[in-house]
Amino acid sequence: MRNLCIQIQSKRAPALDVETLRSLCDALAKNSPLVNRITYVEGDDNGPYLNLMFETENLEALWNLLKINLYGDSNSGHFIGQASIATCEGSKGWDNFLLLHHFDRTLKLDGFSGRKFHE
Repeated sequence: MRNLCIQIQSKRAPALDVETLRSLCDALAKNSPLVNRITYVEGDDNGPYLNLMFETENLEALWNLLKINLYGDSNSGHFIGQASIATCEGSKGWDNFLLLHHFDRTLKLDGFSGRKFHE
């Protein structure tokens, strides 16, 4: 199993309803065989955040599903995009992660083709 994490920094999108986001994620976890488990981790290191931790056997397929169903959601997708960072484990776990989405659109993102892992 591998993990994909979406960190929501709530101060970046105060209009995002976190309970609605949790409901969206719970529905995905319940209805998709790609999600083996989802956990929520809240913190407040440099401002409040919520980590959505998805456990899966197929990171690429799960990421495609999340792009459509979370980032593409007609009510919350825009806010999720402006408030989130999405990463997933690489071949060495979190030691060489992939950056899949970042609210800072100037950063270079990784893709699954070519597998550019962060060392």
